[in-house]
Amino acid sequence: MPVTPDDLDDTDAGLPGEEATRVVIPDAQAGARLDQALAALLPQCSRSRLQRLLKNGHVIGPDGTPVMRSAILVAEGETYLVDVPAPAP
Repeated sequence: MPVTPDDLDDTDAGLPGEEATRVVIPDAQAGARLDQALAALLPQCSRSRLQRLLKNGHVIGPDGTPVMRSAILVAEGETYLVDVPAPAP
């Protein structure tokens, strides 16, 4: 059985040494593309950065697997776990 975002706490992205942010999709973002919804909910990340994070497997979807497509449509109440790696030195 896969691990879902609800099984993890906010500091465990499933990868050692990385922190993650839990994002729950509100009604206002329901039906939006995933990258657009995340950009609205995580203002510290640009949409292009979020698209790269998605492409590189840094977003865990409600089913516990990496979401790698930015164009999927989100639903209210879905939970995503977003790894935002520290900038390279």
